[in-house]
Amino acid sequence: MRVLVPALFLLAGCPKTPGPQAPSMAPSSNVYLRNSFDTDPSGYIGRFLPAGLADLDESSGMTMACSEHISWRFVDGGGVKTSEVLNASTAVSARFGVPLVARGSGSASATRSARVAYTLTGKMVSTVEDPAAFAACCKAQPDQCTDRMVGEFLQGTGSVYFEASREAGASGEGTDPSSMAGGDVTFSHGSAWQRAAEFPNPVYFAFKVTPTPYTQQAVTTCADWVQSPPPAEGGMHVVGHSSAVKTEQAARRKAMNNAHVQAGRATGLGMQAMANGTTIGVQEKEWCVEQTGTADKVRYTAHVLGFISDAEQERIRAMPTPAELEAAERAAEEAAVPASPEVGRPPEQPRQPARTTPGKEHGIEAPAARPRPVAPGGRGGVDVLLAAVAAQSFDSDKVAAIKAAAPSLRITCAQLGQLLATLSFDSDKVDVALALRPSVMDPAQIAVVLHHFDFDSDRQKVKAAYAR
Repeated sequence: MRVLVPALFLLAGCPKTPGPQAPSMAPSSNVYLRNSFDTDPSGYIGRFLPAGLADLDESSGMTMACSEHISWRFVDGGGVKTSEVLNASTAVSARFGVPLVARGSGSASATRSARVAYTLTGKMVSTVEDPAAFAACCKAQPDQCTDRMVGEFLQGTGSVYFEASREAGASGEGTDPSSMAGGDVTFSHGSAWQRAAEFPNPVYFAFKVTPTPYTQQAVTTCADWVQSPPPAEGGMHVVGHSSAVKTEQAARRKAMNNAHVQAGRATGLGMQAMANGTTIGVQEKEWCVEQTGTADKVRYTAHVLGFISDAEQERIRAMPTPAELEAAERAAEEAAVPASPEVGRPPEQPRQPARTTPGKEHGIEAPAARPRPVAPGGRGGVDVLLAAVAAQSFDSDKVAAIKAAAPSLRITCAQLGQLLATLSFDSDKVDVALALRPSVMDPAQIAVVLHHFDFDSDRQKVKAAYAR
């Protein structure tokens, strides 16, 4: 078998062995060499690409119902000169004669990359004239709108190169890939390249894969209730929101947790519900999930419209408040101790109050094994909250529980420190410290809390908030 590559190196007057490949050898993640160069690829603009398909050329796209909302405009390229490594599909590589053509058994290592040295003369860029109509189409027909599409074509003049240092090993006859279409050898991006084609006149030679605008929140796809809860008969609406997370399931869970926090704030019953070991019942009425990011790094943000009935609010109000529970327990303790023993009669041993039913004599039942609760401003109110927080498995749920209690909570900086000690991450600690700022009665003592934060930037942020 003839070895042509060293000869080519000698002809070019360069070392026989090319240097190590530089990091820039990796092709652009979203730019692909076209299968056919021409002057009008507008028929491909707005075609949607299948999810997960990596071996792409412009013919991989599919025109779907929502493609009708996508048009294009021309942008001048300004004559910028550059050399770029692009992706090349199997079909494109075959068209340029890159793969080994073997008549016997064997194997070959074929590249899927091409280097294009070009002068950019213009770009054909996709545009959505009516974003609302496009969003409505994608929302109503999700199967007609994938998360990426053919969004741009590059126009210019230049040359296409494939790696010259390609090896083939076969026991039968084969065509050496390095012979391809003829031309010279150049060195770039840490490798040797053989010219495969030239395009001296302006043509569209490459295309870009772009995220679908609908999935990038280029338009608002959720209903108006996300920003403003609508009025409701027989109750009230609240809206819960999540941060951007990796899975839709996690986003919906966080949004529902936030809806419970909002329910506690809107009704003013969050602390009372927590003191009685319950939560305010929020009914899920409607969901909205938005998607951001790229095809390989998607993030989800969820919103939920929740409903709290008047009956549910009355249920919480009918429960004893922390102050009532404290009064009931004190009354039970006083009733268990006689005022003074009668003459000639040995005093009775003081009876321990029934911890499982404090206030039973007054018609108030309290759940068993609950920490002694008192009014929100006292020690017991924090004990109730700490017990509720300790019962949660995830920090996000702990934060939600603390925020739900915030509107009616009155605590000291020392007690704030106890709550922060239940959390693992600085971001959550900062979130809680800022949320509880109105609840802290001695903000000037914030110094006793700052050691709970690992980073000085977080300490300064909390310190500044409490200085106001």
